[in-house]
Amino acid sequence: MQRLLATFLCLAAVLTGCVTAEDLPPLMTALDQQSGVTVEATGIPYVLAHEAAALAANARDYLDLRLLDVDRMGKRSYYLSLVVFSTVARHGESSPTAAAIGKVRVRIGSQVVELEAVREGEEAYGLSARVFPRRIGYLAAAEYPVTPAFVRALAAAGEHDLAVEVGPDTDLVYEPWEPATEGLKGFAERLPRPAR
Repeated sequence: MQRLLATFLCLAAVLTGCVTAEDLPPLMTALDQQSGVTVEATGIPYVLAHEAAALAANARDYLDLRLLDVDRMGKRSYYLSLVVFSTVARHGESSPTAAAIGKVRVRIGSQVVELEAVREGEEAYGLSARVFPRRIGYLAAAEYPVTPAFVRALAAAGEHDLAVEVGPDTDLVYEPWEPATEGLKGFAERLPRPAR
C-alpha cells in the first residue's frame, strides 16, 4: 500500500511538472480517480529524436515513448504513448509532426508495425485524462493499442534496432536519443506469460 501511495505521489508530481525524468521510478502505478481504472506505466521516457535543421541550427523534434497497462477490473489493455515536443518554437505554425501523429510505424529490427492512434475520448482507452504531462515545446500526443508480443519485442530491441516513423510518406523518422530501457524491460517482465 505504501509503495502504491509513493508511486501515485510521483505520478501526481509529474503531472504538475514538479519533477524531472531523472526523478521518476522506472515503473509507476496509479488509480484514475474518475474512471476507477488502475494504470501502470513506464516512468522514465525512452526519448527518440529527429533533426529539424530546416527550422534552426541544431534543432530537433523529440518523441517520448512510454508504455501503459490499463487494468479495468482484470481486463487489461496495453498502449504505446507518444508525446512529441520540440526545441524550436513554431509561433503558431502548423507542425507536420502534429498533423501526422495519428498513424505511426514502429521499426523494431527488421519488423515494421503500423499503429493507429486511439481517438481522443474513446471509451476503449478507459482513462479520464492523459497520464503523461505536456512538455515544454509540446506539439502532439497520442496513444496506440499494442499487444504483449509488441511490448516484449520493444523491450528486447537494441538501441540501434528501434525507430518510429511518423507521417504518411515516412518523412519523419525518430531514432534513439536518450534510450531509457529499464522501464521498458521492467514493464515487459510484468506481462502475463504467453500460453503454450
